[in-house]
Amino acid sequence: MARHRAFLFSGLFLFVACAKDTYVPSGGTGGSDPSGGAPAQGGDPSGGNGGNDGGQPGVGGQGGTSDCTEDPCKLVVPQCGCDAGDKCTLDGGGDRACEADEGGAAIGTACDAGNDCVAGAICLGGATTGYCGEFCATDAECEGTICGVGLENGGTPIPDVLLCSSACDPGNAGGCPAGLGCVLGQEEAGQMRFLFLCNAAGAGTEGASCTTSANCAPGYGCYNNPGACFRNCNVNAPNCPAQICSEITDNVTMQPIVVGTYALGVCN
Repeated sequence: MARHRAFLFSGLFLFVACAKDTYVPSGGTGGSDPSGGAPAQGGDPSGGNGGNDGGQPGVGGQGGTSDCTEDPCKLVVPQCGCDAGDKCTLDGGGDRACEADEGGAAIGTACDAGNDCVAGAICLGGATTGYCGEFCATDAECEGTICGVGLENGGTPIPDVLLCSSACDPGNAGGCPAGLGCVLGQEEAGQMRFLFLCNAAGAGTEGASCTTSANCAPGYGCYNNPGACFRNCNVNAPNCPAQICSEITDNVTMQPIVVGTYALGVCN
């Protein structure tokens, strides 16, 4: 991702990634880190009416209509602008496109290059393991999480394409498919709210050097400068054997970082 925000913990600065996902063309895979995000697919939405060659209006798909108001199709369900049996997704060039809807993995479940997601979702995550993230336009479509995860195409943010954050536990990566971690992110516009996001993970545990949380094992985050992996914990319900759970504070507001009822801290 393009930028980081600094947080204060025990007098040290924590560089925590915002929720941005690096774009990978359809069918490709690549490395991932929270500062650039997980391998993902991107798109460039714009307004207009769907159509096909010859100027005839497109046929609505996934509950859509022939007068779809998004061009060429609508990502959020109920989708529109695609032929019956197709779904609206993001192609290898970063644009919205219609492709055959072959079913696929449900929202929030595991996916990979050979196992696509259902209509209204796209595969995000690591090089070998991902999860189906849900396209959204408002928080109301995210069932208790935040509509605030952005996508990038070659390092450039894709405007007006957002996904729901993850209902996951950064202390044990609960709520994410096996092999992925649950990392902290933040909206880059609007209310600048904090959120959690399933993302690629590495093998680093307590004290291991890191540059991003993608270097750390699930349940750990990359903190301080130079970075080291620390176990995440919930200050409201700590689980740090022989250690304490110390809260992380937003260096801008000087307030504890809380996502829902989870007050983020680290074991030390």
